[in-house]
Amino acid sequence: MNSSSIATKIENKTFAFACSELEIDGFRTNTLESPKEHHLEERLQENVVLPSPIPWRSRSRRMEMKEELESFTLPPLADEAEIDRERQARVAGGDIMFTMAYSNNTEREHENDEVVGVIEQKLKKVPSLLSGCGMHRVPTLLLKENPSAYMPHMVSIGPFHHDEQHLKPMEACKMQYLKDFLGRNSPGKLKDYVKAITDLIGRAYKCYPKVEIERQKFVMMMVMDGCFILELLLREPNSESDAKFSSLVLVDLILLENQLPFFVLEALYQVFIEDSDHKAADKCSIVGFICKNYVSQILRLFLGEDTISSSKDIEQIETKHLLDLVRQFLIPPKQTVTNGTISKQESMGGTTKCLHFAPACNRWFCLGEDNLGVSIQCATELAKGSIKFKKNENPTSLLDIKFNPAKGVLTVPGITSHSTEVILRNFIAYEQYSDDYSYVTEYAAFLDSLIDSHKDVELLQLNGIVETIFGDPKGLAKLFTGLLRHTAIPLYYTFPVHRDMDLYYNKPWHKWKASLMLDYFNTPWSFMSVLAAIILLILTFIQTFYTALPFIKYND
Repeated sequence: MNSSSIATKIENKTFAFACSELEIDGFRTNTLESPKEHHLEERLQENVVLPSPIPWRSRSRRMEMKEELESFTLPPLADEAEIDRERQARVAGGDIMFTMAYSNNTEREHENDEVVGVIEQKLKKVPSLLSGCGMHRVPTLLLKENPSAYMPHMVSIGPFHHDEQHLKPMEACKMQYLKDFLGRNSPGKLKDYVKAITDLIGRAYKCYPKVEIERQKFVMMMVMDGCFILELLLREPNSESDAKFSSLVLVDLILLENQLPFFVLEALYQVFIEDSDHKAADKCSIVGFICKNYVSQILRLFLGEDTISSSKDIEQIETKHLLDLVRQFLIPPKQTVTNGTISKQESMGGTTKCLHFAPACNRWFCLGEDNLGVSIQCATELAKGSIKFKKNENPTSLLDIKFNPAKGVLTVPGITSHSTEVILRNFIAYEQYSDDYSYVTEYAAFLDSLIDSHKDVELLQLNGIVETIFGDPKGLAKLFTGLLRHTAIPLYYTFPVHRDMDLYYNKPWHKWKASLMLDYFNTPWSFMSVLAAIILLILTFIQTFYTALPFIKYND
């Protein structure tokens, strides 16, 4: 039944509907009686000019009116079957909305089948959010915070930013790198590389949701981008400009929207090392090769000279792309997680994690069994409670954060501000999609809890936790202020640390000690002044004692 026929039938039933019972604004009316009353009203109004104020009080007039009313007939009503087709009439915002019923079950089932077919077609186009190789776009809300942190500035990898005009000049550079990469093998290897990618093209295409690109163009893109990455990691910088170019490109390779499926790199690398001209000493796995030539540089860029001492078995690592591979060297080893709350978070998926958000809020902001509420203090405020800060020189992960209640020392893995925002933001964006625990997000949340102003940054910088190589402390403080906006913040690893620090901070003696040290022992001159005052007080006491001693002996 098309829309025009439905509209025609509705128009034909307008009067029939007017004769039905409605409830509008709490008043129920039976419109079947209204035509007679309306006719009577019209007849009465016709006689307003008659001399008699109430002309229908006379017997003859009443008989006349009775005959007229009895002879009055309604217009023909719609067919009963037609009326039954109007299942429901509702008043919504002053407009009457009709819901039409079906004439028979066959028509109903036919339309149901059509709806099911449309939904099934749409479901086929929906990519899996938490499976596959994880090529995702940055969530819109995060992208609005700082678009430049997620956009490549030097080179485009994959289809998401392939057509960006400012990245077009690098396409010629990619071609040069491809030529140099092919030169490392015996002639005729290009065909083997293309065949390796063609065999995986269906799997690779599924990794990029909502990307429409020709098959041939997509194969060329995978081959060129993959060979470019391998050649970039194989090259040794010959000059300072080469090193600077390489570092800028390496940062672009960690962007969430600038990733290549890891199995594409693995397939190209496998063809590369199978060549007889390649050195046998360099024939390590693809993961070992990238860890040596890429992951170590990114960790050094992010954490400074010190890198995380990971006990991971490189050969057993399964990864989706370069961003995921670097992240695995920043998170705690799976085997070190003990039974309890944290271990439960390890195995749960991204959707299930949302169900634990309410208990987490309750644990943070409500009083527990011992009636203790946990308050989060910034670094300068914690320092007023005699809490000292120290850089973790040999961390096992970003969340290797410890607090020693006996000494009041907080140990935190340090970071450098160079490219910190770009790296952290892309890790956080990736963890919004990942079915793994949000380790890097929690680390960023912990630093955010310590940093409220540039004074906090300066204090952490003084203790080596933050290195502001580029940018002032105010800029870094502003970065952490908006870093976690529109993100789900996990709390499981760092909650015990906050709890222990809060217990230590709320003890009065620790605040008194910190105030004493700040007011009287913060500089050598103030310390010397206090020391001189103490010596003077002791000498005064001794003088008084010896002055009073003869009188004491005389009285005895």
